[in-house]
Amino acid sequence: MDDLKYWVAFSRIPSIGTVRMRLLEAAFPSIRDAWEAPASALKAAGLTASVLQQVTSRRSAIDPDAEMVQLERAGVRAVKIYDPPPVLFFKGGFTREDVSGVAVVGTRRASAYGREACASLVRDLAVAGVTIISGLARGIDAIAHTTALESGGRTIAVMGTGVDVIYPADHKQLAARVAEHGALVSEYPLGVRPDSRNFPRRNRLLSGPVAGRARRRGADGQRRHAHGAVRAGPGPRRLCGARQHLLAHQPSARTAWCRTAPSWSPTPPTS
Repeated sequence: MDDLKYWVAFSRIPSIGTVRMRLLEAAFPSIRDAWEAPASALKAAGLTASVLQQVTSRRSAIDPDAEMVQLERAGVRAVKIYDPPPVLFFKGGFTREDVSGVAVVGTRRASAYGREACASLVRDLAVAGVTIISGLARGIDAIAHTTALESGGRTIAVMGTGVDVIYPADHKQLAARVAEHGALVSEYPLGVRPDSRNFPRRNRLLSGPVAGRARRRGADGQRRHAHGAVRAGPGPRRLCGARQHLLAHQPSARTAWCRTAPSWSPTPPTS
């Protein structure tokens, strides 16, 4: 898409998020027109004075073509999607099997029981061909990704940094394996460093396709994260379920999963 480079360029301006991108889409014939518009037109589109100042000051330092070259050199792709966020960046790839993905979230300081239960659950899912989605954090996230890989399955990491900035740093090897057998995914452009404000937005992206319940163990922050995943996820509530739309590629596909002894099997969604 010719306009993709302008979407990527706008992603470099922190104050331009989903709501303001929609304002610009409504006000201009194309996102390129919005990128090249004078300050007066941007103001008329609904941008506040502070946002307008940030756009005009940063825009001159951003080259949309150079952004695309940088992505190519890093082996990263960008894709425009129709649900927020407007742009996703990913390294790796997707398959049709990813539509049955299950998000696994939990504390960074898991108990022995929590680690064992997570590994057992993920192992069963991965062997059944279910893609495991998590956040690349320490603790339960790392166990989920690692167990999926060791079981010969696929896994997707949704990150709160640019996909070229691995956090925590000691997960670089794990991230490389995830990209080889799944994908690293982020709404943040290359080079974005860890910031506590980024992770609630990351959790929204992580939980968006999820329709299942999460066990919550650990500090209040992790409990809120897990609760948010349950509350944010649309679709049927299952004991351990998921609705994964293959991110940008399969926005309408849905598969719900529910536990049956002794294995996991797909069942039609109820909504």
